[in-house]
Order: sequence, then structure tokens, then C-alpha cells
Amino acid sequence: MSVETRSGRAGKFSFLRTAPPDLPPSWTCTVTWTVGPGSAASSPRSIATATGSPCRASAPSTRDAAVVAARAEEIARKLKRLESELDPAGPYAAGALPTLADCGFPSTLAIIDALLPMLGHPMTPGPRLTRWRATLADDPRFESVMKPYRAEVSTWLEAKRRG
Repeated sequence: MSVETRSGRAGKFSFLRTAPPDLPPSWTCTVTWTVGPGSAASSPRSIATATGSPCRASAPSTRDAAVVAARAEEIARKLKRLESELDPAGPYAAGALPTLADCGFPSTLAIIDALLPMLGHPMTPGPRLTRWRATLADDPRFESVMKPYRAEVSTWLEAKRRG
């Protein structure tokens, strides 16, 4: 186990790295979070909260274009923040190896991927986010979970769209 601390624009990040005995050392578990100004701005919960109103507005009969546009703008700002916090060298969120930092966002991003285009606001990720997402998609440990999850999200949103 090792502890590593890095400073970023949002404050201080602490990484607790451990390799559980039943997993190979290459599958490192990391606990990471920001301490400092704006620490919640790029958390999965923060982005997920921003998707709440567009989810409720996915049915055309209850859609408020102004609310959807405002939430889409908020999501875009938070995704830019996430982009700035991803490790520049990657390919994973916190560096060369997958960590728990890679586990929090894919489910929220799957909802955003499906929801925003339905509402006329496609997601436009930056280069780090694009690279990171491609890395996770190519990693069978993540893709084996995310493929069925994306199918469930699609089914759920289609039901919401119908009202």
C-alpha cells in the first residue's frame, strides 16, 4: 500500500493505492478525492445531480427547453472540469493503471451519452476525456460491466421519453 498526494487546480488529491491479494498487482485499487476549493465540482454525484432535470424532461410532453438547455450547459461545464483533472499522460484517470477513480464516472457518462442527444444537446468531450473513455471501452474489466449497463440506460430512457 502507498499513499501519493498531488496538487491540482482544484486542490489536493490523495491517492491510497492497494493491491488486494485476490487481484493481480496491475489491478490497483485507488481511493482519491479532492480537498480544497470546488472539490465537489467534478465528483460523479455532482455530474449525476446535473443530469436530474434533463432526465425528468426527457418526455416531450413535460420537456422545458430552457431547463434542458441550462442543465446541458451545467453538464458541459462539469465535464470540462473533469477533463482538466484527468491525468494528462493517462491513459486512465489517475495515471498508467486503472484505479477506483476510473469507476465513478462511466455510469454517469453512459446516462449523459444517451440522454443529451435525445434532448438535442450532444456531449462534446475534450481529448483527455475521449482518450480515457476509449481506454475504458478497450478494457474488458470495465466494458463487461458497462455494455449491459448502457443497454439498461437506453431502455430506461426510452420508457421515460414515452412518458
